This record gives sequence, structure tokens and C-alpha cells, in this order.
Amino acid sequence: TVCPTKPGQTECQAADKAGTEGPGTRVDFIVRVPEGVGLTGRTVNGAVQAESLRSDIEAYTVNGQVRVSTTGSVQARTVNGSITASLQNPFWRKAPKFSTVNGAITLTLPAASNTFVRAETRNGKVLTDFASLRGRISDQRVEGKIGAGSSATPLTLQTINGTIQIKRIL
Repeated sequence: TVCPTKPGQTECQAADKAGTEGPGTRVDFIVRVPEGVGLTGRTVNGAVQAESLRSDIEAYTVNGQVRVSTTGSVQARTVNGSITASLQNPFWRKAPKFSTVNGAITLTLPAASNTFVRAETRNGKVLTDFASLRGRISDQRVEGKIGAGSSATPLTLQTINGTIQIKRIL
């Protein structure tokens, strides 16, 4: 995406910097992704949303929320924003990873999931609906198995300032 610029300019400037009045520029992309085709979404200031996919997703932003749902695996990262994700299949080819610095992580998994979980927060709590989760569990750190989980493709969730919730799809 290229925004209008003055001759000789090499970057897009916000309206107040360009000397014009009015709101800044905003671009929303709507992309339809065929089943089985992976998606990588990246932005600096804005949200990444990828919902109801049937493929692997990578979603990265600096200042914004990440919202994803898929039958595949997910790699999601933001610095200032929350992550909301739904993994609709209990089996993954690639280990799912979720990380943020300033934000909560809410992950929904199928009730039949079998995975090894590593979840950690410094300023918040780790909460889970999975009564079958066993291992090292404290308010701010969980390391253990859901079901017959294997550490071959561990599920990793990390935040510094925020709560981590691991919910069960009923």
C-alpha cells in the first residue's frame, strides 16, 4: 500500500506532519484464504484478525490486538496488545506459540486436546478450564500436560503484563 506523497517524498506521513488537515490514513485489508493455504499477517500499528481459517497462521503486530481462529497451528506475537485465539483442532503440525508484553492472552482449545503447555506471566495470573491439566502449576506459571499431552509440540503462552486464560470448547 502506498499513500499519496509530495514529489520527492519517500514515505507516507501522518496528516499533521504533512501539513494538511483531517484524519490520518487507515487501510483495512480483507483477504480470503483458501483451505490449506497458510497466512502471515504483519502490521506495526493495528490489529491482525484471521478468523475461521483451515490452515496455519502467523500473526504479528507491535501496537495492536491479534485475533485468530483456525484448524491449523498459530504463531502470534504483539508487544502492546492482547491475543485472542481459538485452535479448533486438537492436533498441530507446528507447536503453537503466543506472546505479548503488555496484554492478555485468551486461548480456546477443544475439550479433547492432548498437549504439553508452558504458560507464564509476570504481572497477572494463569487461569484454565482444563481440570485435567497436571504438572507444575502456580498463579503465574503452568508447565504440564492436558490429557496425554506430549512435549513434542508444546503449546507456549507468554506475557509480561497480563492474564493468560486457557479455555475449553464445549
